[in-house]
Amino acid sequence: MDSAQQRSLRARRALVGVLLLAAVLFVVWRLRSVLTPIFLALLIAYATDPLVDRLEARRMPRWVGAVVVLVAILGAGLIFAVLLVPAIAAEIAAFATTLPDQIDRALGDLEPWVRRSFDVEIPTTFHEAMERWGAQIQAAAPRLAGAAGSIVESALGGVLSLLGFLLTALVVPVFSYYLLVDFDRIVGRSRVLVPPRHRQRVGALFAEIDRTMAAFFRGQLTVMLIQAALYATGLALLGVPLGIGIGILTGLLVFVPYVGVGTGFVLALTMSLLHFDGWGTPLGVVLLYGGVNVLDGLVITPRIVGGKVGLGPVAVIVALMACGELFGFLGVLLAVPLAAVVRILVREGLREYMASDVFGTESDREAAKLELEAIDADPVPVPVPDPVPVPVPVPVPVPVPVPVPVPVPVPVPVPDPVPVPDPDPPTETNP
Repeated sequence: MDSAQQRSLRARRALVGVLLLAAVLFVVWRLRSVLTPIFLALLIAYATDPLVDRLEARRMPRWVGAVVVLVAILGAGLIFAVLLVPAIAAEIAAFATTLPDQIDRALGDLEPWVRRSFDVEIPTTFHEAMERWGAQIQAAAPRLAGAAGSIVESALGGVLSLLGFLLTALVVPVFSYYLLVDFDRIVGRSRVLVPPRHRQRVGALFAEIDRTMAAFFRGQLTVMLIQAALYATGLALLGVPLGIGIGILTGLLVFVPYVGVGTGFVLALTMSLLHFDGWGTPLGVVLLYGGVNVLDGLVITPRIVGGKVGLGPVAVIVALMACGELFGFLGVLLAVPLAAVVRILVREGLREYMASDVFGTESDREAAKLELEAIDADPVPVPVPDPVPVPVPVPVPVPVPVPVPVPVPVPVPVPDPVPVPDPDPPTETNP
């Protein structure tokens, strides 16, 4: 088989795989309400399978281990409901009792500012409001009736949703038990279906997926519970209304970057300001959320999770929005792990693409590998143009006049005259 036929065969296989994936996603989307308890039970079985394996290693039958683990989970949930739900309900009732007084006090503080700034009189009684706005209220009565009908319809839908939730709560433990008992058998049979020539590669890929999923389910869920306990305890000690519920909500939403902590912080700060008794409580809320975030970044997540799922904050938020829009509550449950799995599969696909002849020759692959390693090691430097040299004027030195020294006459010593001897007199001769 030549290279053209091999490429054609690979293209057909890729097309068949894409079509099968699209068909599976369409079926899941159509049956999302039915598949939600099944997937929830599968997640519980996956997260608790290591515990059942440990009990089985200690000579305990697997079905007994599954019963023990599920009973422990249900018992923890029942204790949570018995201890915390009444406290949260009492806080909600107390807050609802004091809310009208808080609103009246807020309106009393707001009324002078509105009158002074906008020259508007705010009615203080129901009779005064009807006298001023009765005509507008009567004109809006049909729309208010439609809104009331929508509220009633929403309430009926909420009752049906509650019944569906109760049915799911009864079905999920049963599905979880059977999946836990047969979990290892399901994994073994799935491995047999993989062609022998691809088992090592597929096994390595699924081992990486398992590590990623474990980092989320067996690590991130623990982090969520710890943070929920910290936030709920701190807000309760600060005396924030609905503090326990807000703390638990914050902890359960921390897997959404920035959104969970931001939502809890805004709710807690709003409640502390509505029940304002001084700046101590709002300041305590700020310090609590800041301290828990620092503790999570330095101790909790590194020690428990040990690594990251490999998704950035933007990818997590986009995955939650997309999966929630497509599959509802089921999509919210599966958004982050599915996004992590898709990231691994896309990375493996890109690796196969770079190793194929479509990308280029062996030298091209080596050059691309070195370039990717350089990009991962250091950020790509931004080219900065060389600055244009600006000529700096050199100052010309000003000549300083040097005074010319005036010559001083030096007296020359006159030598003494040397006496010249007289010449010898002429001698006389005799005749």
